[in-house]
Amino acid sequence: MKLAGGDFTVWLIIAIIIAVSKLWNRFATSQSEDEQPATPPVMPRPRPQPLPARRVVARSVPPPVPPVVAKPVAPPAAPKTAEKAPPAPQPARAASRWAEALRDRQNLRNIIISAEIIGPPRGA
Repeated sequence: MKLAGGDFTVWLIIAIIIAVSKLWNRFATSQSEDEQPATPPVMPRPRPQPLPARRVVARSVPPPVPPVVAKPVAPPAAPKTAEKAPPAPQPARAASRWAEALRDRQNLRNIIISAEIIGPPRGA
């Protein structure tokens, strides 16, 4: 098989490019080695600084707690035969309404999640 004149030229250009790139790499590595110092400078370790003395502040001593004297317990009252009416419900405060709404929301969320995990009832 005979090489044409154009093929030889292409291979010659490729060989020249490879040779130039290898020489350039050698030149670049030798330059970077020359720029770096032979040994890195040794940095002395800083000495630990002594801590300043702490001031001790005396705390006031709490007064002694007097002993708790138990009061005599009255005997339970006799049950009444007439039933009392349940106390009238107090108007709900805004905070308790919010707490109830959040509990309802959490309960609904738990029901939905458990339904997804467990699945529908078998009888359905």
